[in-house]
Amino acid sequence: MTEFLQNRKDVAKPITIPEHNILQIMNKMEILERKMQDTAAFLGLYNEMKDLESKFSESVQAAEASNYPLTDAVKKRIRIRKEKIARKR
Repeated sequence: MTEFLQNRKDVAKPITIPEHNILQIMNKMEILERKMQDTAAFLGLYNEMKDLESKFSESVQAAEASNYPLTDAVKKRIRIRKEKIARKR
């Protein structure tokens, strides 16, 4: 039991609301990407993915403009997601 709690403490929790919002959007995007693997569902989910990508971009820009502190792990995920979006365009 205590081993579980120690491991649980090692997990970084979002420290700011913008960071939490960005993580939520990225998680939704990852779920959609998995659903889009099915070609029948791809076209239906494409517009939803575009909306999430624009929300993601707006959230990241707002967080960066306001200099909100983001953890290194989140910064890395943001960078990877930005690169993915840039490759698609």
